Amino acid sequence: TPKPQSEASDVYKRQAKYGSHILDDGNIIILATDGLWDNVSPERAMKVVEEEYKNKKQDKMDLDAIANKLAKLAHNLAVDQKTVTPYSKKMAEQGAKIKGGKLGDVTVIVAEMES
Repeated sequence: TPKPQSEASDVYKRQAKYGSHILDDGNIIILATDGLWDNVSPERAMKVVEEEYKNKKQDKMDLDAIANKLAKLAHNLAVDQKTVTPYSKKMAEQGAKIKGGKLGDVTVIVAEMES
């Protein structure tokens, strides 16, 4: 049965991760659901950003292209049962013998800081 809204909200508040960071012009921020981070490590996500940086046109990166590449990568890794993902690593730490990713919703927003 569904939880009353106030109870569900309390669960989400306990699971939320939050913090603050000082950002500079040009810093790239990736905001995403667990559908990305269960399948793509932060290091691999940065490789996608770095690749776009090398290919940028007119001194601007295509942030939508980065978000789309990350979402597609997450989906491809989620259905690949032979790869090691952050999800499979976490499950291995808990004693489960699982390879591959985890299918789920994937939402990715990529932004560049400007003053």
